[in-house]
Amino acid sequence: MTTHLLSVGSPDLIGTAARGAVISAFLVFIGLCLLWVLTGLFYLLLITTGFAAAAVVGSGRIGVVDAKGQGAPILLASEVLPHHPAARVVLITLVACVAFLAVLTAVASVTFAAAVSVTRDLIGQKGRSRIGIGEPAVLRLSVVALCAVSLFLTTAIHQYPIEFLLAFSLSLAASCVFPALVYSFFWPGFDRRGLLWLVYGGLSLCVLLTLFSPAVSGAAYALLPEEDFNLFPLHTPGLVSVPAAFLLGWLGSARPWERTARHRHAASGPTPDRDAPGRASTPTRAS
Repeated sequence: MTTHLLSVGSPDLIGTAARGAVISAFLVFIGLCLLWVLTGLFYLLLITTGFAAAAVVGSGRIGVVDAKGQGAPILLASEVLPHHPAARVVLITLVACVAFLAVLTAVASVTFAAAVSVTRDLIGQKGRSRIGIGEPAVLRLSVVALCAVSLFLTTAIHQYPIEFLLAFSLSLAASCVFPALVYSFFWPGFDRRGLLWLVYGGLSLCVLLTLFSPAVSGAAYALLPEEDFNLFPLHTPGLVSVPAAFLLGWLGSARPWERTARHRHAASGPTPDRDAPGRASTPTRAS
């Protein structure tokens, strides 16, 4: 990847802007790689913590506190130092603070990204000039509006089990963003049609598979436990939507059916022209 980025052109042939674009693309690629590594380590730590809590605390006690096992890290922290109350309180406080900071960072980043999208994509420069407000003011108002809507929705649906939205959001990002990044970096033939097929196909599959999964119906912890239309047996739609998104991106960009049609047309030979030289034209009869 480094060789590909640096071989775009020599410093004598490309300008400062082109070199800056290459360096920016390289830094973005390094940042994405670090993000993927850190995310993988984080989930590996979660899996290790879950197994450790099941071994130390016991699955029965964890299920009594929370059937979904979300209280396992706190219970594990409380069992590590059972005979030292002060140390146990400090450890539980540290775990709670880390969880709070992680949630706060995620919420702040998502809110800022959504506010920027609303300011620049939905409203745009023409909308800002029409209402006579600058971009910073619109950005602040967007943040306030998004936070108000989020608080209202959180208050309205807090009694429903919506933890499946976490797996849905991760699967959605893995189905729509990850294949697009991989194709954009490593496949020169990836075009706009492939991107549209990838994004809309991955989004549609994630939504449909989540709706028909046990997280929505057919289980005691589902969103609608009284209903039963879970046709998709897996809790994570990304296991199917991510490979399907890669396939749709390839189909939209490569379009193998067009290549097959061209090969068939070339194999059948050119169609003879009626007005070609050496072929007498049929005289027309005057009326």
